[in-house]
Amino acid sequence: MGLAADTLKTAWGRDPGRFADIFPSAIDMIQGAVRDLKELIGEFSRFSRLPPMRAERLDPNAIVVEALAPYSQAPGEKLRVKLDLASDLPQVEADADQIKRVLLNVINNALEAMAEAGGELRLLTTAEKGGVLIRVEDDGPGVEDVERIFEPHYTTKVKGTGLGLAIARQIVDEHHGTIVAESTPGQGTSVRIFLPAAPGLAAS
Repeated sequence: MGLAADTLKTAWGRDPGRFADIFPSAIDMIQGAVRDLKELIGEFSRFSRLPPMRAERLDPNAIVVEALAPYSQAPGEKLRVKLDLASDLPQVEADADQIKRVLLNVINNALEAMAEAGGELRLLTTAEKGGVLIRVEDDGPGVEDVERIFEPHYTTKVKGTGLGLAIARQIVDEHHGTIVAESTPGQGTSVRIFLPAAPGLAAS
């Protein structure tokens, strides 16, 4: 923003004709920077202070289906979506909005990873001892430093704050669950989210 403003100021004082030429692009640059700053501030705010968790007993499969809904109708010409949901899952005690946010973040990352070459997005649920495992798998290019993707500010994207998956881990931690990722360069990435079963409903 400062560079664009300085350029406009200099052009205004020295060459009004050039000022008129560069004004539209300079304003676009400033407006884009403002949008990026707003997004960055929002991410920082959400990372530093998540809203209080409103836990209730939920069907994990229903949360997965709801999170996938924005993408399932038109995921893209080269993208396929596969659901494999177990029927014997215990309920979990969770904040539906927060867990959907976790899934949306992971799903969006997976689809972005496959945007150019295409591939299959797979969402699977299984009953595990003590709770439920949700897996999100993709056929993207993979991530070399996969152990770092949950670190604040780490990102492999050209644009991005690197806070999305850090917030996802924070949410899962507050649900007393775990989120881990495995990735093989050239083959894809798998993210596993474990959520404990609601009290008295733990899977054996």
